[in-house]
Amino acid sequence: MLKLLDKIKKDFIVLDGDIKCGLEPCSEKDGFIELLNITSPEEIELVHRNYVAAGAELVHTNTLMANSKALEGTGYTVNEVINAGILCAKKSGASYTALSIGPVGLGTDSELSFDDAVSLYREMMDAGSRCDIYSLMGFENLNDVKAAVIAAKECSDKPVMVTLSFLEGGRNLFGSNVECAAAVLNHMGIAAIGIYDSGSLKKASSLIRELFTLCNLPLVFRPSGAGVTPDEFGDMIKKLLPLGVRMAGGGSAAGPDYIMRCAVNVGEFRKELAKTGEQKLMAKREETDGVICSGKKCVYLDSVRIIGDRLNQEENEEFRRALLENDLEYVKEMAVRQVEAGADILDINVATGGINESSTIVEIIKAVQSVVDAPLQINSRSIHTLEAALKVYTGKPILYSACGDMSSFNRILPLAAKYGAAIVGVTIDNNRIPETSVARYSIAERIYRQALKHNIPKENVIIDCLAMIAKTQQKYITDTFGAMQRVRTELSLNTTLNVSNAAYELPNASVMTSSYLSMSLCYGLTLPVINPLDEGVLGAVRSFRVICGQDRKAAEYINVYSR
Repeated sequence: MLKLLDKIKKDFIVLDGDIKCGLEPCSEKDGFIELLNITSPEEIELVHRNYVAAGAELVHTNTLMANSKALEGTGYTVNEVINAGILCAKKSGASYTALSIGPVGLGTDSELSFDDAVSLYREMMDAGSRCDIYSLMGFENLNDVKAAVIAAKECSDKPVMVTLSFLEGGRNLFGSNVECAAAVLNHMGIAAIGIYDSGSLKKASSLIRELFTLCNLPLVFRPSGAGVTPDEFGDMIKKLLPLGVRMAGGGSAAGPDYIMRCAVNVGEFRKELAKTGEQKLMAKREETDGVICSGKKCVYLDSVRIIGDRLNQEENEEFRRALLENDLEYVKEMAVRQVEAGADILDINVATGGINESSTIVEIIKAVQSVVDAPLQINSRSIHTLEAALKVYTGKPILYSACGDMSSFNRILPLAAKYGAAIVGVTIDNNRIPETSVARYSIAERIYRQALKHNIPKENVIIDCLAMIAKTQQKYITDTFGAMQRVRTELSLNTTLNVSNAAYELPNASVMTSSYLSMSLCYGLTLPVINPLDEGVLGAVRSFRVICGQDRKAAEYINVYSR
């Protein structure tokens, strides 16, 4: 028998349906059916056997809510309930067993921290080590599923599949959509991603089709059987098998008869593939320039995107004052003003004296994400601050850490890989900025190679070739352009610059910044860090977008300047 990961890559796997579909209504005690693993194991075993008889190759343990928080007061431990559940599943004769893990409530329980959630998931995963795969089922909150994936990676090298649930409108209770979920999970090292329930069969199938366009991972489809016949259920799954669906089964209201129809249609599709010799079961998504997101909005790095700098204490003295006075209203107002002015991404840097950087950045991120949907760039030299921010940030951010040497940067790379974040590599070595473009490009290339070694994909790597100060470093200021151009043309990476550095200590700084920005864009700058409230600087970006064809028919430009 193939190992599960090999089977996912080379074949299809028929999953079971919802455990509740096979139980008598009177079986549930206070809605907590996981205890039946101990009190009525023969009833749970029968449900599993019925699904296997219908054609299921993988069954899920009856352990969805068997975490210590939910089990409190029942008289049973996580270990007892999960081990009893695994025993029931394995007695079914299924080829594979999945440890079923549901959300622990991060994001809905104010007392539950990210670390608490990771601990709850780890306890379940440790108890379920005899299963073949961890199945994170029906998740909605992106931080909750992120905590579960991280727990799995810390716990073992066992594969992880994630199924997400959405409302009929395509968003979950927290406002996130498939696009944001894919951006967050695509590079977190999971084995498969998919849809659980999520409204009608038609709606769920449209979500899986959308997911197919967003990631290269094998897809899992477990729609509800409500309102459709077993034949309709099975036919829809067969239509989706060519679109990367490798694991198919049922959600709520999908009992053994639905799984039987699913298994028959999967078998028919296998035979069709064998006849035609077709090997390409999933079209590979084209390589992208990257994407970052908040919990509600994705920003694709396929054109020039503006990073607003008004929430960086090094660039804005008023923000520094707000930090010292804990003026969150100023923070919220400035976040909104930047987005309304045209910022696509907001830079957050709170490293100033007189405050605790780690706790402050958590507070600032929560405040900003409460009023705007723009993704964030988290800016700090402290790995502890970066991780504290990642634990509360909803979405996929950019990490910016101006480390002075490669050894420091190498400590940041595992963090970016762990959370699936994009990362900025700064062309500094031994706490000095190389003066020549050749030297800076060499560092950029080294950063890129190191990122790949840490399983950070190309699209998640951004390079800062560093803007020099025109007043004091005039001899070297254009070397940034040469390095940046090579990064774009030879490495095909996105680039960023804090453009205002060029105008440091110069009068009429806006004019110098605008000119330097325009030149930088021509040499391959894609993520300029600017003050979006400076209309002259912002106008340089808008003009460039028109000239290079990124703003089709000058639609955005006309919309802004014809008001």
